[in-house]
Amino acid sequence: MATDEKMATSGISMQPKQQFLTFTLGSSEYGVKITDIQEVRGWEGVNALPRTPKCIAGIISLRNNIIPVIDLRLRLNLIQREYDDKTVVAIIKMRLDVTEQLVGIVVDSVSDVLDATSDQIKNPPNFGKLEDSAIIAGLISNHDNMVIIIDAGQLISKSELVNLDGKIKMYGAMAGGE
Repeated sequence: MATDEKMATSGISMQPKQQFLTFTLGSSEYGVKITDIQEVRGWEGVNALPRTPKCIAGIISLRNNIIPVIDLRLRLNLIQREYDDKTVVAIIKMRLDVTEQLVGIVVDSVSDVLDATSDQIKNPPNFGKLEDSAIIAGLISNHDNMVIIIDAGQLISKSELVNLDGKIKMYGAMAGGE
């Protein structure tokens, strides 16, 4: 009997595993698909952008690209805290139609890489039509912890990104960049 057949008859799930980069915000653990992560960087500060939503920490330059940075605590309506030596910025690829946009998210610290099969990922509770509930893609029980999976594509809306892009270009022109 082939190995796949043995597994199928033994009741072991043949569902493919997904990997998530997990990180903390306070005492809670969150995760993002590892395929959405471009890189993780230590906190080095940002350039503030005037007249942007409160959750936008600012912008950074990464290999000649200007990248908006979102404070994930503020995006999730959590209490803001001071950044420290454990604070990191995860650079995430957001898919927009046919293009990708790099966006940084500020998190308290990076935890681990978590493997999960699709049957381990549970749907989040129905919060009605709350605007921010779409950001939660699922929940995974990991030992005694619950990992909240974030949908990277829902971190910021396309219209917010377009508006932010205009402010970044304006900021660059004011700073002599254009």
